[in-house]
Amino acid sequence: MTTATATAPADLRALIGAPDLIPLAACLARSHGLAAMPAAYAAAVAECATHAVWEGAGGSTPYAQWLATVPEAVIAAAVDLAVAAARDGHEVALRHLACTRAVLDAIATQLGH
Repeated sequence: MTTATATAPADLRALIGAPDLIPLAACLARSHGLAAMPAAYAAAVAECATHAVWEGAGGSTPYAQWLATVPEAVIAAAVDLAVAAARDGHEVALRHLACTRAVLDAIATQLGH
């Protein structure tokens, strides 16, 4: 699996938290060698998974503030799983999304989020 280390995790956090996912998709296209559509899909999966965990944690803290507390390695892992989902196709992508959410939920629980 290709890792997201080509992009600094802090940059990934800012890109995932941005209202427009096009810059994140462009970043993933460059750093992971994805075509435009798979990169857009990966960006959406990464944002969807992190947003779902935030909502699962109650969503009482503003999303950007909550996202700032998520460890950088978790952000990178979410992106890696999203990139894998984009590469593997739709059926497998749904399993990756569920896995990503489960991993993030477990980490959020451990962190008390």
